[in-house]
Amino acid sequence: MLVAVDPSRPCGACELCLQGHPNLCLHLRFCGLFPDDGALSELINVPASTCFRLPEGIDPVAGAMLEPLGVAIHAVRLGGIKAGQSVSVHGAGPIGLLVIQYARRAGANPIFVVERLPWRRKRAVAFGAVPVSDGTGSPVDQILSLTNGRGVDVAIEAGWAGELVQQALDATRFGGRVVLVGIPDDDTLTMRHSTARRKGLTLMFSRRMKFTYPEAIQSVRKGEVDVTSLITHRFPLSAAAKAYSLNESYGEDVVKVMVLPDSQLLV
Repeated sequence: MLVAVDPSRPCGACELCLQGHPNLCLHLRFCGLFPDDGALSELINVPASTCFRLPEGIDPVAGAMLEPLGVAIHAVRLGGIKAGQSVSVHGAGPIGLLVIQYARRAGANPIFVVERLPWRRKRAVAFGAVPVSDGTGSPVDQILSLTNGRGVDVAIEAGWAGELVQQALDATRFGGRVVLVGIPDDDTLTMRHSTARRKGLTLMFSRRMKFTYPEAIQSVRKGEVDVTSLITHRFPLSAAAKAYSLNESYGEDVVKVMVLPDSQLLV
């Protein structure tokens, strides 16, 4: 039996867990963080409560991608995206590309994407996004022009924060909503207070996901979301260090790097 594993382990008993927010658990444990081992091994032990059975037709590689898909689903939910609303996605890495797909599933139209790497921008376009940044001109100016000066209903920042946060605020309409997903290297948030205040924006900070695995599994099973095409490079466990190095370098054509047991390399 194949299962997908949620790497987070909420306690289930704290105030936040009991209120239905296990992603905000006050005693959250996570694979790879002390005292728990990571998953770079042939075998690991995980609690049954973090396992979700995969139906026939979903291979192990797709199962491993349910975790980033869950993050994207949670971000789209926080955005409250409805059919016909306009959306901008700032950053088209794995999470951003999944956000685009799920926002489209929710009925968003148009979906603008801001991404500096051409191969990731190309993938975003293949998923139905409208590119507004090719390294020339202001992406915000382009979004405003394409929305007749109004801005988008919802902006989702899915990069490394930094300047993308202000960019998302500037691209959003008055009374709109901004969802921040990216985690900045320096753990700081920089933005112009006046932009958010004068527009009356709602800012949502996305922390992992909650109760997304069943929906993610069904979306993949039905072919509503493509997760496997995002995996551009595969490495065996013995080459894990090389895989991490390639991913960190943002080498050309890199979107998602997967480390697999040798038996799965040909799946």
